[in-house]
Amino acid sequence: DDSYQGITHVVRGSDLLEVSARQQLLFNLLNQPAPLWAHIPVLNNFHGQKLSKQNHAPALDLATPSYNIFHALRLLGQEPPEQLARASVATLLAWAQAHWSLTKVAKAMAQTDPHFSV
Repeated sequence: DDSYQGITHVVRGSDLLEVSARQQLLFNLLNQPAPLWAHIPVLNNFHGQKLSKQNHAPALDLATPSYNIFHALRLLGQEPPEQLARASVATLLAWAQAHWSLTKVAKAMAQTDPHFSV
């Protein structure tokens, strides 16, 4: 469905890296252009498990979507200006789209995990 929807770029968790090879093969078999994939690190708990429902990670507070997005951007090294801390979701997403940098993600991850590499 990515091809039919015109999807050209996908950013997703590094836990899906292996799936990308199978998806690339499927795109090739269907003679369809594959999107460009970027895989970013997933957050883990103290036991090294991915933060997810299956590992019983606490849910985000859905009443504070702007807070959640702002702090996710900071965690990913995107450095949103402090004045965006209380911005609307639309404003934060527009800023993120205009300023997104995978280089900043890699730099932030390398600072927190010495074993991280791109």
